[in-house]
Amino acid sequence: LGLALDAKVALYLFNSNEYLVAQFAAFKQRLVTVNVNFRYLDDELAYVLDNSDAEVLVYHASLADRVAAVQSRCPRVKAWVEVDERVVRRHTGVTGSLRWDDIIASHGPADRMIRSEDDVYMLYTGGTTGWPKGVMFRMADFVHRLLAGYSFRGLAVPTDGASLLRSVRVLRDRGEAWTSIPACPLMHATGLWLGSFYAQIMGGSTVTLTGRRFAAAELWSVAQDEKANSITIVGDAFARPMLEELDRAVAAGRPYDLSCLRIIQSSGAMWSAEVQRGLLGHLDVTLMDSMGSTEAGMGRRLATRTSTIITGAFDLLASTRVVTDDLRLVEPGSGEVGRIAASSSVPLGYYKDPVKSAATFPVIDGVRYALAGDHQRSQRTAPWCCWGGVPTASTRQGRRCSPRKWRRRSSATAMWWTRSSSGWPIRSTASASPLSCRCVRAQPSTATICWPMSVCNWPGTRCRGCSSWCRK
Repeated sequence: LGLALDAKVALYLFNSNEYLVAQFAAFKQRLVTVNVNFRYLDDELAYVLDNSDAEVLVYHASLADRVAAVQSRCPRVKAWVEVDERVVRRHTGVTGSLRWDDIIASHGPADRMIRSEDDVYMLYTGGTTGWPKGVMFRMADFVHRLLAGYSFRGLAVPTDGASLLRSVRVLRDRGEAWTSIPACPLMHATGLWLGSFYAQIMGGSTVTLTGRRFAAAELWSVAQDEKANSITIVGDAFARPMLEELDRAVAAGRPYDLSCLRIIQSSGAMWSAEVQRGLLGHLDVTLMDSMGSTEAGMGRRLATRTSTIITGAFDLLASTRVVTDDLRLVEPGSGEVGRIAASSSVPLGYYKDPVKSAATFPVIDGVRYALAGDHQRSQRTAPWCCWGGVPTASTRQGRRCSPRKWRRRSSATAMWWTRSSSGWPIRSTASASPLSCRCVRAQPSTATICWPMSVCNWPGTRCRGCSSWCRK
């Protein structure tokens, strides 16, 4: 295709083998991938392609009508590569489109090349508080973040290729090269990083679901058949139907055989203690609830059957601090409230937005930090409970609310639906801030929320300001 170093390749795909093949092919060729939410419609799709300077778009055939609608608005795109889903009639409206299978069949393995630690990896934020932004990482820093997973397995973090291979062999000999299922979309960090990259960099494999909507029965059936060791989800939006399906299977006398499952990990939305305890009633596994964003990891909390589980409480990572609005580091244990900041594997910045980059990634006392939108009171003892966030470029823990402490209620009390960073609707106990639909900024009604850019896939929500309905 004649792509130069650092050319951008956009992935407008559902979870699939092709998603990961395209991702790693771009890595090998020193290209930069651009994740595109498969729920984006014309304007959102055109924006991301233009903002990212994408030269290639790889898309599933069922999304071809949306691609055809923006083709004339994206003159920078040189190649439109269509992945045939076989069950869908092939759309012919994308002018000059190339077939994925033809490209694979007509090309042999690429020659090996020397790559640089300074190559760029980029992941676009969800855009729940505005237009999505590309978060740029130095490749060596990003890989270092992934390699930290070895410490979770009780091994030293590899420092070079040789030690990485030795560590992979150790895990394989132990039978701990895990099979991982990302139940949530690969288009976001939770699915791609936790659900795929971490497993593969430790010698494991990734199994993708074929359903276009999440179905707990499909997940548990695949986990049983593939003897999955790890499942990645986004909070209660996934965990609650998973628990209901386990209950249903037991009541029907046909429980799933999930004896190989070792861990369920979640990030991006609230994972309630009630649902965690319910899952542990069926499964003798470790539950890992992580707090973070595209920009930085900040904390996590592990739970087993013997644990005391608290909703929205985390053990902060060693690299996490609390920072005041005037960029002063808060003394640990002082009780002062500030924004959460992380200093490990900090991104280079936002693509083509130096102003936002300077505000989100400041240097404090000679150390570069990534500032989250969440607030926290500095204390000496764990666990720490986060407070509602202020607007930044991406979602933290799946909710946007004014800076007040999250109210935890039982599932029997009134809740409203919000949109998680995965695109799936979640029940939220947070107070919602005024958000914007495509027309005007408006306060959502008390029962429903209209999310930015019409990416909400939950039917029956309407904006109070313009009365427009979210599109399905």
